[in-house]
Amino acid sequence: MNITAHTASEAGDSLRSDAADCPPRSTLHAPHSAHSFSNGFTLIEIMVAILLVLLASTMTYVTFAAVTRAWRNGSKLAEDLHHGDFVMDQLVMGLRSAYFPDAHGQVTAYGFWLQDNGSESDAKDTISWVKQGTALTESNSVTVSGPHRVYFSVEENEDGAPAAAVRYWRPFALPDDFDPMQLPPEFISSRITGFNCRVATNSPDGTWEWSDLWEKENTNRLPPAVELTLYLQPLEKDGPPVKMTRCVEIPVWRLSWGGGSPSGPLNPPGGPFALGTTPATNRPTPVIIKPKR
Repeated sequence: MNITAHTASEAGDSLRSDAADCPPRSTLHAPHSAHSFSNGFTLIEIMVAILLVLLASTMTYVTFAAVTRAWRNGSKLAEDLHHGDFVMDQLVMGLRSAYFPDAHGQVTAYGFWLQDNGSESDAKDTISWVKQGTALTESNSVTVSGPHRVYFSVEENEDGAPAAAVRYWRPFALPDDFDPMQLPPEFISSRITGFNCRVATNSPDGTWEWSDLWEKENTNRLPPAVELTLYLQPLEKDGPPVKMTRCVEIPVWRLSWGGGSPSGPLNPPGGPFALGTTPATNRPTPVIIKPKR
């Protein structure tokens, strides 16, 4: 009986010793919990990461949009310039091939016409002159086989949009009731939205003086030079139009003023350009065209 009590006492002591050696439950799970937090992210860190991603995405989108817009505007500008160069080259070739018969200034159907319709990008001027060649016209047309008058304007096309238009006809053997505006226009470019023309009036110091008006008494003559300005479609909506300007000298302008060689100098030394010659001395007779005030 004593042996049994002793054995029970030893067993109790052993259990108490094992219980003392075992850590509490909370102590066993504490290292695992601390390890989990050390490998995670706080809410602030996550928000900062999201913000950085948003900023990077925004910068990428803005850069891509800017490059795309620049590429699109560049392509449209190239196309506008292509159309503008074509129309401008046709006008220049047509003016340089202007025709005026050598009839001592007695011809009345071969002069230059100019109608001023506005200024700057809103201008819709019209010009007309007699020329030879196929510039601004169809090469297979019977009308262009000889001298013909061409009429250039900016009008609304069949879509209601402004476009460069051309009419042309022979300047002789016309019926009394002939109206050139009854001729159907030939549209050569829908990129042209405006047109302004000025004529050279004087060159006292070697620089042209320009006027938007061509005097009625001068409509049976040719100006020495003209300044052409084309306005093309803007690159962006509500943006400014693309502007192209070129000055053109008309080689045969002296013939329309009653004499002089078409190949002579435009501005003789010592004064304004000569618009006629004195047959007896063959010296220039200066005549100054004053712009209308």
